Amino acid sequence: MNAPPDAEAERAEEARARAAFESSLEEARAYRYVFAGDLLSGNGDSFAWKYLSDALGMIGITLDAPNLVGSSSEEFTVSTALETLTKALEGDERRPIRLIGSSTGAFVAAMYAEANPLRVDKVFLLSPTWNLASLLGNFERRYGVKFSDAFRADAETLPGFPTIKCPAYVVHGHDDEISPLKNSERWMNMASQWTRQEGDSEEVVGERRLLEVQGLGHGVETALPQSMGRFTEFFKLPRVDLYLREQDP
Repeated sequence: MNAPPDAEAERAEEARARAAFESSLEEARAYRYVFAGDLLSGNGDSFAWKYLSDALGMIGITLDAPNLVGSSSEEFTVSTALETLTKALEGDERRPIRLIGSSTGAFVAAMYAEANPLRVDKVFLLSPTWNLASLLGNFERRYGVKFSDAFRADAETLPGFPTIKCPAYVVHGHDDEISPLKNSERWMNMASQWTRQEGDSEEVVGERRLLEVQGLGHGVETALPQSMGRFTEFFKLPRVDLYLREQDP
């Protein structure tokens, strides 16, 4: 006995949805996902790394998190962190990189993307510390951080607003007392200037998105569960909840 037409249509729709899901999953796994944690706290204390590592792991994606500062006895700077990240990402050049960074790690991620435009597909930045040299006093007053002379001197040599051409999504606290929202707004606006400077060149600046989060200050990492839809849409990832449903017996 043939199935009713409605049942056949439903099965066909389910098959199309499954095929689309598998295609999306295959595409998502073609990239290397890398997390650059805040240099002042480390990946082990990062809510963003733990949350995203678990979420991406549900769809079979590993979120690499290189240790950018070495041992606690080593003196590090942003430049040494960038060198460490660069070494960690050497090899496997067939897989484009998707960078996720938090606070000072987001700044390092942006600098890597600026220096390696052909390797980076997209960046997702949480509370990036643009114009870092001007923010060190904020870190000291708010968190009691003591920066080494080497860190301070290095920060003075860094570009305040790295020029990157790949698509970028920035999540920034409206009331961020460490890295002002206006810095991210300025960086977003600079993209249009870069586009005009390129003129007729084939190299174009990718899309920019800015999500302002209320009430979390510099700690926008904790907003990830509520903004996961934006994260998955930006990276064109399958929805984790649908994937889990497919795995149910």
